[in-house]
Amino acid sequence: MYPCANPRAERKCHVNHVHVHVRVDEELSPSRPDGTKMSTPSIDRTTSLSMKDAESAVRTALAAEGFGILTEIDVAATLKTKLGVERTPLKILGACNPEFAHRALQIDESVSLMLPCNVVLTETDAGVKISAADPRALMTGEEFRVLADAAAERLTAALDAVPQNPEREK
Repeated sequence: MYPCANPRAERKCHVNHVHVHVRVDEELSPSRPDGTKMSTPSIDRTTSLSMKDAESAVRTALAAEGFGILTEIDVAATLKTKLGVERTPLKILGACNPEFAHRALQIDESVSLMLPCNVVLTETDAGVKISAADPRALMTGEEFRVLADAAAERLTAALDAVPQNPEREK
């Protein structure tokens, strides 16, 4: 935690001679089941689709909202290959909406450190959890507010388009 961070306000501060802009919105900071706060707020949905079908539905829904997939990391397969570690399936899709990326880079090129937008699929006991990093938490500052809201709206629409319980929806 930065010594000058105030969890209830937006403020500018200096840490080790580096300018830092801090904005924490409590409504954007969801809690884990144990009540602790997550470090990266996300937009989350859970579906009863299989991992393969959920990934296909997510890709289709993201494309409908103008996002292409630039990167794909199968974390479970990578850990199995590199370390011999077994874990539940977890895949990271690097989604990019070129219009949003271009606008963000025009505002501040350092946003490139947060591109593309990660969309994560992981198997849980409740089904496949789909999470997208919330751009409102990543792109702070008034100059990003409209853009971050629009990007979050599109990511939310994409995740909402994935059937949660396709058996009940028939």
